[in-house]
Amino acid sequence: MIKSNLPVILLKDLVLLPFQEVRVEIKSEISKKVTEISKLYHDGEVLIVCPLNSLEEKPDTSDLPKIGVVGKIRNIIDLPNGNKRVIISGLYRVRIISYVNYSNEEDILDSIITNIESIDSELESTAYLRKLINELELYVNKNPFITNAIMSQIKSCTSLDMLSDLVGNFLTLSFEKKLSLMLDISPISRAKSLIKELAIESAVMDLEGHIETEIKKSLDDTQKEFILKEKLKVIKNELGEFNSKDEDVLTFKEKLLIEKLPERIKNKLTNEIERYNSTSEMSPDSGVIRNYIDYLFSIPWYLSTQDEKDLLKIEKKLNSSHYSLEAAKERIVEYIAVKSINPDVISPIICLVGPPGVGKTTFAESISNALNRKFVKISLGGMSDSAELVGHRRAYIGSNPGKIVSSLIKCGSNNPVFLLDEVDKLKKDYKGDPASTLLDILDTSQNKRFVDNYLDEEVDLSKVLFILTANDVSSIPVALLDRLEIIELSGYSDEEKLYISESYLVPTILKKYGLKNNIIKFDKESLLKIITDYTNESGVRELERSIDKIIRKVITEHIKSSRKIVSTRIKEDNLNNYLEKELFNSSKLKTIKESGIVKT
Repeated sequence: MIKSNLPVILLKDLVLLPFQEVRVEIKSEISKKVTEISKLYHDGEVLIVCPLNSLEEKPDTSDLPKIGVVGKIRNIIDLPNGNKRVIISGLYRVRIISYVNYSNEEDILDSIITNIESIDSELESTAYLRKLINELELYVNKNPFITNAIMSQIKSCTSLDMLSDLVGNFLTLSFEKKLSLMLDISPISRAKSLIKELAIESAVMDLEGHIETEIKKSLDDTQKEFILKEKLKVIKNELGEFNSKDEDVLTFKEKLLIEKLPERIKNKLTNEIERYNSTSEMSPDSGVIRNYIDYLFSIPWYLSTQDEKDLLKIEKKLNSSHYSLEAAKERIVEYIAVKSINPDVISPIICLVGPPGVGKTTFAESISNALNRKFVKISLGGMSDSAELVGHRRAYIGSNPGKIVSSLIKCGSNNPVFLLDEVDKLKKDYKGDPASTLLDILDTSQNKRFVDNYLDEEVDLSKVLFILTANDVSSIPVALLDRLEIIELSGYSDEEKLYISESYLVPTILKKYGLKNNIIKFDKESLLKIITDYTNESGVRELERSIDKIIRKVITEHIKSSRKIVSTRIKEDNLNNYLEKELFNSSKLKTIKESGIVKT
C-alpha cells in the first residue's frame, strides 16, 4: 500500500470519472491556490472530490467521501473576469485515508491517499466485460445520435475497470448515478449498474419506437399538425398520467362536493362538467364550457361580509370623511338600525341628487367603509348598450357576464355597496335601453331573481346596497325614478365651504403630499377670498383644485431655493402670487338703476 498526499479540489454538481476530461471554471481564491500548488509541487496532479451534499458551502471533512479521483491539470486559461478555466483529465481512483490542512495554508485542504487494489475474480470480470460490450452494441445500434467510432474504442479495451469508466463517461446519467459510479471501487459492481442502465435505455427507445408507430397509424393527412400533442398523449397514457382536461374535471368535481352552492346551481354544474368531459379537447366548445363552469364557481352565492352594527361608529366614520349631508347619513344609520332587528330587511335603493362637487361619489365609498362592506363603482354616464349590465348570451364568441355579475365576482361578496354613477346621463339607441334594464336590477321585489344573459341562472341581488348618483333628477326616466329613494344634496354655503376647507380639504392635501398638518396654514380671510372670488360653484371641487395649486406652488418655491419646507402662512393679500386673476368679484354689488327697465 503506497501512501501519498495531494491538494484537494471540491467539485460540486459535476463528477469526474477516470479517463474523462472536464472543463471547470474556478471562481474561488482557494481553488486557484490549489491549482498553483498542484502545478508547482505535484506535477499538475490534484485530488478531485465530490461532496455528497452540494448545497453546503464549506462541508465538514467528516462529511466528505473516502473515495476520490486523481486528476491531471492539462491546461489553465486566465479569463477576463478574473476566473480561471482549468482542463482536468481523470486518471484513477484512490482511497482517502484522511483530510488535513495543507502546510501553513489553513483554508487549503490536503489529503493522504492510497491506491485501490482490485479483489474481483478475473474470470467473473471477463464475463461481465463481454456482457457489457454486447449491451453497448445493442444500445449504439438503436441510438442514432452515437457514432460507431465509440465501439471501435470500446472493443479494443481489455480491462473491465477501464471499460466501466469509459461507458459511464458517454452514457447520459443523472448526477446521483454518476456519483455512485465514481464512489464504487468494484469494476464488477459498476458493470452491473451500467448493464442495467443500458437495458433501461434500450427499453425506453423501443417504447419510443412503439409510440411513434402507434401515432402514425392513428393519424391521417388532416391531423398531422397535431402530431406533437398526440405523441404527448400516448406517452402520458403509457406512464399512467392524466391530461390537463382530466385534471380539470377532477378539480371541478372536488369543488362541487366542498363548496356551498344552491341546489339548482349544483345540478347545472354537474351537467356542464359532464358535457365538458365528453367534449373533445380540440373543440372550440371545450373552452367556452370551461369558462362558464369557472364563472358559476366564482360567484359568491353565500359569501357575505359582516356589517358594522355600532351606530355611533358608523356616524363617526361618515362624519370624519364628509361634512353635512345629514339626510343621507341619517338614512344609512336608519337602515342599519332596522337591519339589526330584522336581518332580512330589504336594502334601500338610494339616489343622491345634487350639483357637481358636493361629494356624492365619495360619500358612497364612505358608506362602504363605514358599514365594513366591499365597494363597487359602475359608471353609467354615456352607456347605451344594456348588454354591458346583463352580459351577452353564450352563443356569441367572446361573451362574458355583465358588469353586475362581474363586479360581484371581483369583490367576492354578495352584499357589497354598488355605486351606479351618473344615472341621469344614460343613453338610448339601437343597441338597447340601459334604463329599462335597471328597472329589473333596482326593483326590490324582483332583483332577488336577477338573471344575467350569460349565466342564464338567477342571482340574488337583494343584499346589495345600491347607491345611485345624479345631477338632474328630471333627466331620470319616470319608471326608474319611481323605484328610487331620492335624497337631495344641496350646494354648500360659503360658511360651510370654509369649514370643509379647514377641516377636510387642507389636511387631506397636505397628507397627500407628505407634509405635516400645520406646515402650510391658510388664514380664514384667504380661504373666504378663494371661495368668493376664485370659485363659483355649489360643490367644492374647484375650491379643492385652487387650494391644491397653492400648496404645490409653495412646495415648488422651497425646493427651487434648496430650502427645507418651513411653516408658511397663506394670507389674503398674497393670493395673487399663487393663483391667476380673480374670476369673480364679490365686492361689486349689482344695482338696478330703474325699476322695470332693462338697459341694453
